[in-house]
Amino acid sequence: MKLNLENEVWKMAQGSSYHEVSNMGGVRSLPHVVSCGPAPGVRRVGGVTLNPFISTATGYLQVVFADRKKHSVHRLVAHAFCDGYVSGKVV
Repeated sequence: MKLNLENEVWKMAQGSSYHEVSNMGGVRSLPHVVSCGPAPGVRRVGGVTLNPFISTATGYLQVVFADRKKHSVHRLVAHAFCDGYVSGKVV
């Protein structure tokens, strides 16, 4: 089966100012600048596509943002693309 990526739409992911989620389940980070170390300084972090993994607890695809929190891909997609999304409900 071939995915039709011509119709892929990207929106900002819930709870992040530099991650996007697509209507096809893709998750990527946007290029941004972060502070590094105790000494003053910054570094640029390039935008990359995040690799999802299957949660052993739930069996759902998840990704890890820079805050080291796990986020379920299906919930990120639902929050970005489904009107009336309510946290805690079945997606």
